[in-house]
Amino acid sequence: MELELKIRAGRSDISVLAKQFLTNARTEIALEQLNYERSSEILAAVAVTGQTCELLSICDAIIAGIAK
Repeated sequence: MELELKIRAGRSDISVLAKQFLTNARTEIALEQLNYERSSEILAAVAVTGQTCELLSICDAIIAGIAK
């Protein structure tokens, strides 16, 4: 990393490197949080869709039973 080289050469402060690490960590946490939320939304949509399909199957079965 360029900043690490500058610190070793005495041209930068270690607090700058620490801030960069913290910023990177926060960014990675935010990305993981977004991935989790996206996955949760997908699972919720699948659950609703699955329930709807089950209801429609029941309706089809009822209609088929009435038609007989």
